[in-house]
Amino acid sequence: MFALERTLTADIIPASRTETTLVTVVDQDEVVRLGVVAALRAAEGFTASAALAQADEVIVGRGLILLGARAMSAHEARPAVRSLTAGGATVILHSADERPVPLRSAIAEGASGVALRRDGIAGLLSTMRAVLAGRLAYSSQHAERLCTERDLAARLSARESDVLACLSDGLTHRQAARRLGIDEETVKTHLKSVRAKYMSLGRAVTNVGTLMREARTDGWLV
Repeated sequence: MFALERTLTADIIPASRTETTLVTVVDQDEVVRLGVVAALRAAEGFTASAALAQADEVIVGRGLILLGARAMSAHEARPAVRSLTAGGATVILHSADERPVPLRSAIAEGASGVALRRDGIAGLLSTMRAVLAGRLAYSSQHAERLCTERDLAARLSARESDVLACLSDGLTHRQAARRLGIDEETVKTHLKSVRAKYMSLGRAVTNVGTLMREARTDGWLV
């Protein structure tokens, strides 16, 4: 695994003229997958070694992997990032999902960079080159902000997230308590804590509905 340090990929790092990096492209969207492969063929220093629809099709080993995430689905990439990096691969999340929580989760699981689809091929290639140079990379200032700015998203505990997930599933406070093995008052305490965290960020939360809305905006809920 490459040693990492933070960088913005606005500082383009030229690819070597003598070395070619083999890249595995993983994306459920065939149009995106084939488009990235075509861009790699045209770019200096990169060759697509495989184009796959699912992460579990990857033969784990050392190499550079572009892992795609569709809108509202970056949370699904977390176990794939964990598995691939554990096997020695270097992973860049190529994401249409721009919610802070799942992007940060991918970095926490070992992703070496985040390239937003909105930043185009240039942003993707510059992120790849920065990662290969040993840096933790983002495709733009916007991408870096989503992944790093402290006050952009509420920081919830695992149990607070669990409580929200139960309510998102349509459970009452009592049913959520039963599912989680806690008492109903504890559920209410967690909700009060979540509300306080959002209020501290200046985000108006007046009822459970607005609380769930803000949690979805951040990516705590699908």
